[in-house]
Amino acid sequence: MAVQQGCIYLLDISVSSKDLNVPLVEAIDSVINDNKRVKLLLAVKVVAEARFLFVIRAKSTSDPDALAHRLSHNITVDYNISCTALRPYESFAKNLLGVDDALCGQAPYKLSPGGHLYMLNFEVEYKGMSQDILMRNWKEEAQFALTTRQQGTELELFKAMGERKIVAFINVNTPEQLDDIAWNLPIMKSIGDQVHILCKSVRLYSDYLQDLQSNFAE
Repeated sequence: MAVQQGCIYLLDISVSSKDLNVPLVEAIDSVINDNKRVKLLLAVKVVAEARFLFVIRAKSTSDPDALAHRLSHNITVDYNISCTALRPYESFAKNLLGVDDALCGQAPYKLSPGGHLYMLNFEVEYKGMSQDILMRNWKEEAQFALTTRQQGTELELFKAMGERKIVAFINVNTPEQLDDIAWNLPIMKSIGDQVHILCKSVRLYSDYLQDLQSNFAE
């Protein structure tokens, strides 16, 4: 089924650490980047884990299946892949939370080399409160996050389709800066006992591949 604006997915690919080598990483890179029906938005590796995360925009819902099929033919080792359907956080903030249009423009989908990169998974509950209260708190949070990005912080945000989950990628100057931001989020101050955060240190996939190729050449 074709979707006019395209569909966004998070592909989570993991392999055994003993199988991590240049040909494998190059094979994954080739499959992801050489598919004309899929646009790569973000690509990172989880630090110290044999795990890769790709945010893609596909022309139709069949394209991730085709990509996974091609991966199975190009990767000769055992691997696991999961796929999460996402929507741009900006459209969620604008259409459901009522955040001002000025904050909800097109995301840059950019993470620069340098700094400290992290992926954050937020799961929001609302036990003992109405949905209206949840949405008011979430709107305040969205305004804060999108304003932070507008002020220059590299921050890419997505909402998991049909779930109260947010996937975020952020580039900060120091690890302490991330911790300071997390503890001072409006939603953490208002309903922090209802928010679960999973944080992973990540690095750009392209940087990892380049390092791997350089080390192999030596």
